[in-house]
Amino acid sequence: MLYRFVPPFDGWDQDSFEFKLVDTPNEVYDLIKGKNDQGYKARMLAGFAWNWTADKEGNRNGEIPDVTIEEHRFAMPWNARSISSTWAIHESGIDQIGCVHTSQGLEFDYVGVIIGNDLKFDSEKMELYSDYDEYKDRMGKRGLKFKNEELTKLIKNIYKILMSRGMKGCYVYCRDQELMNYLCSRANSR
Repeated sequence: MLYRFVPPFDGWDQDSFEFKLVDTPNEVYDLIKGKNDQGYKARMLAGFAWNWTADKEGNRNGEIPDVTIEEHRFAMPWNARSISSTWAIHESGIDQIGCVHTSQGLEFDYVGVIIGNDLKFDSEKMELYSDYDEYKDRMGKRGLKFKNEELTKLIKNIYKILMSRGMKGCYVYCRDQELMNYLCSRANSR
């Protein structure tokens, strides 16, 4: 396990908030599961970069592991529809992933955030950009097919919301290696 500690900006109390960039989604889950086992409120979150199998297709209780990252042999289901109102505190919630719709407005002690391929980094232009085809929220991206700047703003805001749900810590995995490299370089430049 390789954890990359992100150094704080001036005034950040490192004892009050832990932030780590990690190399695999499995490591994020292990950290979150460990915090949950220690009695902390901890949950996995991800951007809407994976389809969510419908209830009518047999996915009422989070039976289908929609959030898959093959290169790491990682697969977890989105939070179950049957416990959507209690997912954050339900004991089964630790083995499911919440999205912006199910976690916005909630606070946890620790969150593990998977940044999917909906948000990427262009190292030549030195800018973040969104990938319309990788963003799976059909309602969320309606009317934005040819408005990449607006879509990028939306997706960046989604990850801002997800990463701000943790009150004591946040662990992050980026699927896009260029984005991970960029975040690590920014962390090392401070």
